Amino acid sequence: MSQINLELCFHRAFLAVLVHLATGACVDLDLGLGTETIPNSDITSSSEQNANTPAEHGRLNYTLGSSWCAGTTDTNPYLQIDLKSLHIICAVSTQGNSQTDQWVKNYTLQISTDGTAWVDYKEGGQVKFLRGNADRNSEVKHVVYRVLTRYLRFLPQTHQGGVCMRTEVFGVKQEQTCKSAAIGLAFNGTIPDSSFSASSSFSNSYRPSFGRLNRTNGGWGPKTTTNPADYLQIDLLYEYVICAVATQGDNGVDEWTTNYKVQLSMDGITFVTYQESNVVKELFRTKERKYQLQLLSTQEY
Repeated sequence: MSQINLELCFHRAFLAVLVHLATGACVDLDLGLGTETIPNSDITSSSEQNANTPAEHGRLNYTLGSSWCAGTTDTNPYLQIDLKSLHIICAVSTQGNSQTDQWVKNYTLQISTDGTAWVDYKEGGQVKFLRGNADRNSEVKHVVYRVLTRYLRFLPQTHQGGVCMRTEVFGVKQEQTCKSAAIGLAFNGTIPDSSFSASSSFSNSYRPSFGRLNRTNGGWGPKTTTNPADYLQIDLLYEYVICAVATQGDNGVDEWTTNYKVQLSMDGITFVTYQESNVVKELFRTKERKYQLQLLSTQEY
């Protein structure tokens, strides 16, 4: 994720943070449709228009023939990808048929961990309709949020000329353990002061950039201690899969955040609150000034 908000419920909100990552640039890590790392046998579909438009042609940038095209009588077409193991999906891309003017104009996604029970991809509690293509070859890419799946289906909704697609999926394999490394928010870290912002600051001595782990004096503090919507925000500059965060209180006095929530965003506009078991997770209460690490489950991504 490129930006992280820490939404605070505080005793007195002094906070310093460190973020750990599982891997970088998730939205740019293709899983192998275009490069053919994913074999033909793992790409299936509801139907094919003919022998020249099989499911395995539904790969981004495929140009040796037509793309995948659904049968003309198929009323519920889909293209299905089996990733063979659980993956965190961060983005998807589509193109039309490189051979003729046929493309999908919008589509939805479904995910499944077992290939039997399918769930619609939603944003804001509503099934998300993703904008598709307007020509043969332009790639249209969309970031997706909190998708953990083995199987992924593209479900065309409207089309031009024919239900034809070439696709790519971007993400990372889910690891059983988090191979964490600090991103660089700590004192003297690589993330610049300009990446820190906040809802407010108590004074210049408690400005957002002071919210770094291991700072020897002070920390970030909001203007009041009564606004539950206060937040400290960090632009990480690149996309990451976050697997842990760490906090401290003010090193100089007994003032610290007692509990908080984490919000994530790819664009700095749409934020998703971190959840566990589909419930917003309020992270543990800090009972003293010292460093405390909180793991985030990538199963709840």
